[in-house]
Amino acid sequence: MTTFQIILLAAGGILAGIAAGLLLIHPRLRYLHRKLLTDQTTGLLNYEGFLHYLKKHQKKESFVLFLLDLDDFRRFNRQGYDTGDKVLKLFAARLSKVMNGQAICARYRLGDEFLVIVREKDSQKIEAILDKLNEQVSYENDPVRFSCGIAVIECNDSDCFSAIRNAHEILMSKKK
Repeated sequence: MTTFQIILLAAGGILAGIAAGLLLIHPRLRYLHRKLLTDQTTGLLNYEGFLHYLKKHQKKESFVLFLLDLDDFRRFNRQGYDTGDKVLKLFAARLSKVMNGQAICARYRLGDEFLVIVREKDSQKIEAILDKLNEQVSYENDPVRFSCGIAVIECNDSDCFSAIRNAHEILMSKKK
């Protein structure tokens, strides 16, 4: 066997080992990627996951952003942060269920605000669903209501800051 054949054989073995390692690591990487983009408390996308989705799809379509802010959420946290977390989980589960794949839902940062994005053509339908949802969620007979701000996400607003700021201003004017 020549030196060249030995080198080729060794290189083939190394490449086979790398390929086998990648096949074993790939599911773990997908799991870690999903975990990185998901809010631990609610199971919805976190803000990074939301931005990741938006950057992937925004060039193809126009979106409308709904910013939901749970009203007087402090009353639940005063009972204990575990209670606050239960309310967040309950609300997120109900939100996800009523959207049923019609919109992308995410928790905004670490507070009691949620983001919902939908194709522009479906925004009135989603607004009606959210109006119904605002009457349906309660925790131990205590209603969990929210205020909502709405804004269009412009194609050049890949990080959504302007849309979120606009939706937040609308939301705050409704709360006053």
